[in-house]
Amino acid sequence: MTAISLRKVNLGDAIRHEIAESADPATLLELLKEPLKCSSTTIGAIDRLALLSFSKHAAAQKAELIIWQLRLEGDFGAEVLNKLGMFAFLLKKYETARGYLEQVNARTRGTNPMILNNLAIATVRSRDSDPKKNSIWQI
Repeated sequence: MTAISLRKVNLGDAIRHEIAESADPATLLELLKEPLKCSSTTIGAIDRLALLSFSKHAAAQKAELIIWQLRLEGDFGAEVLNKLGMFAFLLKKYETARGYLEQVNARTRGTNPMILNNLAIATVRSRDSDPKKNSIWQI
């Protein structure tokens, strides 16, 4: 089996990860799918799959499909949306982050303060800060 490494490259305004270029996409996806079978490791697998989906790795598109499948099929929809929103936020893709965070906020009925905080920041930092168009102004 090939060793897969995720290593931190730069800590700044965003945390960036580099996925080993030598990692075979099929092997990488299989290694990330296996933890999805156990409830105690599912959240970690979602985290890594969401991260992979934002990368330029050859397996990124397939990771995105797995993530969306998890969102639709299982009990982890809110977790998937939260992870996608968090990674988009850390990569300064504020419009994308806002979309995910608005969805997870609706699912959690506005009860998670961290989601509300991140949604507020993403909204303020996004290009479209028109109060009439942003749901954050309606809270």
